[in-house]
Amino acid sequence: MENNISERDVAEFAESFPLSEALRGKSIAITGATGLLGACMVRCLLALNKYRELHLRVLAVIRNREKAVEILGNECKELGFYCHDFARNEAFAPDERIDYLLHFAAPTASRSFVDQPVEVMNTVYDGMRNILSYARGHRLKSIVLASTLEVYGTITDDSRPLTESDQGYLDPMAARSSYPLAKRAAEGLCTTMPQSMAYPSRWHDSPKPSVPVCRKPITASSPSSPEASSTAQTSSCTPQASYPDATAIRRMPFRPCSIFS
Repeated sequence: MENNISERDVAEFAESFPLSEALRGKSIAITGATGLLGACMVRCLLALNKYRELHLRVLAVIRNREKAVEILGNECKELGFYCHDFARNEAFAPDERIDYLLHFAAPTASRSFVDQPVEVMNTVYDGMRNILSYARGHRLKSIVLASTLEVYGTITDDSRPLTESDQGYLDPMAARSSYPLAKRAAEGLCTTMPQSMAYPSRWHDSPKPSVPVCRKPITASSPSSPEASSTAQTSSCTPQASYPDATAIRRMPFRPCSIFS
């Protein structure tokens, strides 16, 4: 039953995605491609490519090739693999052209946020920095950073919808805060890194230009225990000049139009 629902969702995406022509002949890299969100995105793009005959190329950024084959199938003209571990803090350097990049790769086990907080923070922050450095040198059109609802911190007022400007408390002395603190920093990097190099950075549909997020108001509270789930993901983007354009979305599913300038 679950597979049937997933297949229907993928088919619906392929049939209804309104910006499919913008992807014709393009190459899209998906980091964290064997994770829950990354694998779903790969399947959606491959289905879109088949349905619309877009001559689209999907590059799945993975750590384990055998696992990737098991989840996504074998490499082919439309699908390629690039092995890269963001925890190693090595240069991100795929050997093929990329137009768009969706960055889903991140630690997701809540226990690791407590047991390995430094490793978690380094992986999230340095991973984003390495991708932005790659984007600058290779003129990517756009980047999407999958962030998290946890960046809002502890929200105690549920009487109104959460907005872009709300910032709840995150305890910097708690190891469990390593993940949301690093995601906050990664979002900030999407703005400050292009700005420091004098390249444009835009935030799509943001109600306040100074706030690096773009989504409809929602209500949410942040997990606080080591066992709390950390699967809620979002998105931040960047296109043009030498740096791509930067946008963030913390709501799932993210709006596909946020990918584009």
